[in-house]
Amino acid sequence: MSSQPAKIVKISFFVICVQTIKIERYHRSLKSERIRRSCLLSLADGCRLLSLYVHHYNCERLYSAIGYISPFDKLLGNAESIFASRRDKLLFARKLRTPIASA
Repeated sequence: MSSQPAKIVKISFFVICVQTIKIERYHRSLKSERIRRSCLLSLADGCRLLSLYVHHYNCERLYSAIGYISPFDKLLGNAESIFASRRDKLLFARKLRTPIASA
């Protein structure tokens, strides 16, 4: 045994609560968006469904907190190009709505 005293790690109660809230929110989304809408026939079917949901949650689902893009696009650095594309589409739509001045 080591003669060194054990390290005491202080973790803020707030940090634990925030992590718990995020995990509970993920589980709520998983249940409401996938599990309750399907009929699981076996454990393998449940694993497949969970795998598909995790992919959807991380790669396809849009998050308002990061500008309505997926976390995967944010991780790849595609956020600015997506925002630029949206800006261009909005400008084009505004030009179409602008009434043409009659001569």
